[in-house]
Parts: sequence; C-alpha cells; structure tokens
Amino acid sequence: MNEVKDKSFDGYGTTHNWTHIPFLWELLYFPELLRPHNIDVMHTEKNVAEAIFYTCLNIADKTKDNPKARLDQALMCNRRHLNLVEKPNDKWDRPRAPFSLKRDQKKDVMQWFMDIKFPDGYAANLRRGVNMDTLRINGMKSHDFHIFIERLLPVMM
Repeated sequence: MNEVKDKSFDGYGTTHNWTHIPFLWELLYFPELLRPHNIDVMHTEKNVAEAIFYTCLNIADKTKDNPKARLDQALMCNRRHLNLVEKPNDKWDRPRAPFSLKRDQKKDVMQWFMDIKFPDGYAANLRRGVNMDTLRINGMKSHDFHIFIERLLPVMM
C-alpha cells in the first residue's frame, strides 16, 4: 500500500489528510523528471476563479462557504456574526456573509452578464449560459474564468 513509513510526527492522520504517498512516486520515471510537480496554471486559475465566483454569488452546491467551513471558522476565528445558528427543529442556519451578494445584487450581476459585449474572438458569449431564474451562469470554460478573474471581477465587485 502507499502508507507513510514514518508515523512518528505529531497529529499523524488526525489534524491533516497526508497519510499516503502519492501513487506517482511508484512510476519508474517519476524521480527522473526535471519538474515532477508541474502545475497547469490555466486550470489552477480556473479553480480559484470558480471558488471566488461561486462564493460571491453564494451558489449553494458549489460555494466554499459551506457548513464545514463555518464550523472551522467558529473554532479558529473571532467572527461570531458568521457562526452557524441552531434552529429549534435541529437544523442550522448559516448567516449571510458580507462578501456574498444579496438576491437583488445577483440579479444586477446576471443582467450585467447578459448585456456585456466583447470584441470578436476575445471571449465566449456568456449570455448563453446566464439563467435569470436560478441566477446562475452555466457552461463557463477555463478561458471564460480567465476573462472573469482578469477583467470582469475587478469591475463587478
């Protein structure tokens, strides 16, 4: 198995998730690579832009501001106004964070995405993916997120 041989350090397997050696180290040619941990910048930028986009728009199934994150921030941060609040029916209420947009602000942003125009070949037609009923944008590719984080985010926020 890919178990780590040295289990002597504090917090092994409890305070972090690094309990296995990646399978890539088993490849015969892996130690000979000049840059074994080469990161694809475009996909990294896409992941960061997605996290910012979905968190600001507070899209429930894709946001990074989820109940687990709120429980962690309750332990580590002094922001009581963001802590989860227990309701009487054994459910939890997550107060709206100041960095997430309200519904009318989301409508304004989605309308802005519907109205925005780019030069030919600069970016995809974003208005095709805008859904005003659910206040979401679907079908954005890596380059669309690049345009979003480089050009649109500073203007939008």
